[in-house]
Amino acid sequence: MVTEAEVTRRYGIPGRSYADYAVLRGDPSDGLPGLKGVGAVAAADMIRRHGGVAGLLRDGRLSEHQREYLEGRHARRRPRGGAAGCPAPGRA
Repeated sequence: MVTEAEVTRRYGIPGRSYADYAVLRGDPSDGLPGLKGVGAVAAADMIRRHGGVAGLLRDGRLSEHQREYLEGRHARRRPRGGAAGCPAPGRA
């Protein structure tokens, strides 16, 4: 299992924020296209600045398409894998 500390070490974000990070960056294995133009560095920065998808929806400057994507993913997100939204082994 991947721990919160390992997620923090790998991605520079709190481990509990990994699910939001994957939504922003995208993860094809989970069917997440991500936000266009947002890679690992930008996704981690958004998490640090806004605290996650909820904060980004509240505070971020988003296009209508970005807002729709994030609202849809945020509403139906179900943690998969390890504890606290951490990815399952082999998914990080």
